[in-house]
Amino acid sequence: MISKPIFVYLQRPDNGEWVTVGRYLRGDQEEGTFRYAPSYVRAGLAWSIDPVNLPFVPDLEWKAPRYRGLHDALRDTCPDAWGRMLIRKEHGLAEDAHDSRFLLLAGNADRWGALAVGTSAKPSVANLATPRLPQLEALTQELLAIFERRAPVDAKLRKRLVATPSLGGARPKATVRDGDDYWLVKPYLPTDIADIPLLKGAFLPQNCAR
Repeated sequence: MISKPIFVYLQRPDNGEWVTVGRYLRGDQEEGTFRYAPSYVRAGLAWSIDPVNLPFVPDLEWKAPRYRGLHDALRDTCPDAWGRMLIRKEHGLAEDAHDSRFLLLAGNADRWGALAVGTSAKPSVANLATPRLPQLEALTQELLAIFERRAPVDAKLRKRLVATPSLGGARPKATVRDGDDYWLVKPYLPTDIADIPLLKGAFLPQNCAR
């Protein structure tokens, strides 16, 4: 049985507007396909959401070779372990629920990044309250406190962060805005044996549309 399409929205890096970049379909046998939207092609846009695994080729159905039929870029948009646990508990999902369920159930208003999803062919995305650069120090300290399981540094900021399912995982991260530019914030810890933020930056082009 083929599932209903999940539409993928992209926040344009040139002007910040949201557009429908493509749609994902989950089929039988743990298969999934992604196709760039005809409206995206007609608009003359050509940003790829994953230059390595999903290069911009109009009219091609891209199959997902792993992760039970979900493409890498879309799986990366899903909440991690902590967020999945919260969603599974709230919606009564089974342990083996498909990643696409978590992709839809994680709210766009709480998702920090250049991609969002929905069931409408036209973008229906809440304004993302992306922190601005002057808040970087406070954000970094609070993310580190969460990672180290310490008490809140800023109770108001902590309340917002823990309500965001997509922040769970091995290392917290966030997107910070500086004028028209966006920066990925990933804290460095003294216990790291390698420069984790630098390694993340090396893979950023294939994981983020910005």
